[in-house]
Amino acid sequence: MLRQIADRESTGVTNTFTDRAGHYTTTTSSSTASRFTINSYMANLTGEVETGWIHHQLATGVRGFVWENMNPIDGGTATLGSVSLADPARFNEPDYPDFTRRYHSATATQHAFLLSDNLQFSPQWSLLLAGSENLLSALNYAKSGARSSHSSNRGFSGSASLSYKPVDPLTLYVNWADSLQ
Repeated sequence: MLRQIADRESTGVTNTFTDRAGHYTTTTSSSTASRFTINSYMANLTGEVETGWIHHQLATGVRGFVWENMNPIDGGTATLGSVSLADPARFNEPDYPDFTRRYHSATATQHAFLLSDNLQFSPQWSLLLAGSENLLSALNYAKSGARSSHSSNRGFSGSASLSYKPVDPLTLYVNWADSLQ
């Protein structure tokens, strides 16, 4: 289990050319997330079993996270001024918002359930089969607290790897994978 809280006062300054003569406008933005809260988890269970002449190395697990963004309520963009490369100027720092006054702007989640079996047929041959079911979602919110967008998806990700070890330490293999991200 992990809980991370990251606070930052994030601002960005942008210079945008407005013509070919070198005139530009300087703007600043303070509306990006000023707090991230991430709760994540991971648990695995592994074991080995013999079924006749096949040795199985089994693994199962769960992992995932919930990531919440908090943006400054009074964040936004501001134009600091317009000048040219021939006559540049230094602009005063604007009044930035109180980055501790925030609203919940987004939540992203992922939860995965995993299962794998490494089938060892002999010291030379093995087949690794793995799969996971993934649940993904993203929710976005306006300053009012109303949900502004939502998306979710789920799907299976699988892989297979056939390995042949003719001599130690050489291994030849072929892999296949299909993944939801």
